[in-house]
Amino acid sequence: MSKRKPKRTAPAPRWYQRPWPRRLLSLWLAFHLLAVVLPPLSVDPGGNSPLVGPAMQAVAWYVGPLNLNHGYRFFGPDPPLVSYLIYFEAELPDGTVVSETLPDHRKIWPRLFYHRHLMLTSRLQAADLPPEHPLQQMLARPYAASYARHLAWRYQARVVRLYLVQHRAPGVEEVRRGMSLTDPSLYRRRLIYTLELTPTEKP
Repeated sequence: MSKRKPKRTAPAPRWYQRPWPRRLLSLWLAFHLLAVVLPPLSVDPGGNSPLVGPAMQAVAWYVGPLNLNHGYRFFGPDPPLVSYLIYFEAELPDGTVVSETLPDHRKIWPRLFYHRHLMLTSRLQAADLPPEHPLQQMLARPYAASYARHLAWRYQARVVRLYLVQHRAPGVEEVRRGMSLTDPSLYRRRLIYTLELTPTEKP
């Protein structure tokens, strides 16, 4: 049997063989790790720490240009006090009316898929603005029309009515009194869009 020759490894560069470049590289790696860890630690209330706050200010010159301070604060603020849902009524050619609230956490799984639907319904929050508001014209109306057309195609419906549902979060005192998160008084619904197809139009 032939013996395998041991693989020859390339020698380390000359600059790496000296002690001071390795020390500088180790110091930079430790500093970079600190710059990566500090931004999420500085999200309130961590930013009020007498240790984390000044440390974050000290590395701001490094964190900013490298864009290391991003993404974490998206989940830092308090949740919104109002969430937006869609309640629709789809009238079929035989007169049957199909109604549902979107998104429905009991029907949509996995949870991430439910969250994607919730992001779509949240696009209609601009419908709460006055009709002459630019966002009402640019966001609310086109989205509502698109959702209504999709529901008409899905159910082969002739008429689709979209209702914007505001779900308000209960206050502290209401929770202390025993109010449920799904109490009917926390919901407000109003019609925002109606799609009516003629007999010759296809959904």
